[in-house]
Amino acid sequence: MKFLACFIYLICLFLTIYGQNEVAVSPPESEKENERKTEVQVTTNYEVLSKNLGSWKSVTINVRHDFSKRQVLYGFYQKAYRASVSSDTATVGLYQPLSKNHTLLLEMSASPGHQFLPKWSGMAQLETKLSPTTFLNTGYRRTIYRDAKLNIANIGVEKYWKAYRFTYTASIAKPENDDVTFSNRIQADKYYGEKNSTINADVTFGNEVASFFGDGKVLKSNIFSIGVGGKHWFNNRFGVNYRASFHRQGEFYNRGGTTLGVIYRF
Repeated sequence: MKFLACFIYLICLFLTIYGQNEVAVSPPESEKENERKTEVQVTTNYEVLSKNLGSWKSVTINVRHDFSKRQVLYGFYQKAYRASVSSDTATVGLYQPLSKNHTLLLEMSASPGHQFLPKWSGMAQLETKLSPTTFLNTGYRRTIYRDAKLNIANIGVEKYWKAYRFTYTASIAKPENDDVTFSNRIQADKYYGEKNSTINADVTFGNEVASFFGDGKVLKSNIFSIGVGGKHWFNNRFGVNYRASFHRQGEFYNRGGTTLGVIYRF
């Protein structure tokens, strides 16, 4: 717990130092409509595992279109490699406003090969605006692997303050014929620049149920991960995203790596 407290302190210190001499940007204002409605992003990820388990790689193509400030259609295709095994998945999602203070998110994904990725997954999440700078998110996800089924419920709080955004999410996972697990995720973001670029840090800890090794089965383990990343816009059209992370998957392995991507708006 001392390490966790120190890490959270370093997150806040890091973002504060980075944000010195930057013009403050209100995050809610940064989400206003602009002329460019469509965004395409290509991202690559590379991670190295301990215990001679090789490396994980993936390539992801994301497409997003903003019909309005709160109505957004998005989708992505990912090809992932874990050692000598590969899988691909396609995802589509929609943010749909229900009222002034409520927005519904619906998402579905499927994997034809589903060696280690879910065969099918569906999610419904409701965002509730509690105040101009505070939001509550509640959701449910049903995930089906080749040989296992998993139910996940989550609740999160999102808070904007000046040029910062803070989020906390708690997730409860229940595999069929197994016990419940609980995990936590904390993230802090700093907005900077005229184009509302961001830099962020996050920490995840608790327990997780997931498929690791390509056999279609899910395993339970303690997890701890930390990461630093961001998105930087060079102009109205071009930007990059980046991330460095470390993840400890209980007694199974540790893994660390980087993510790099390019973004184009039109």
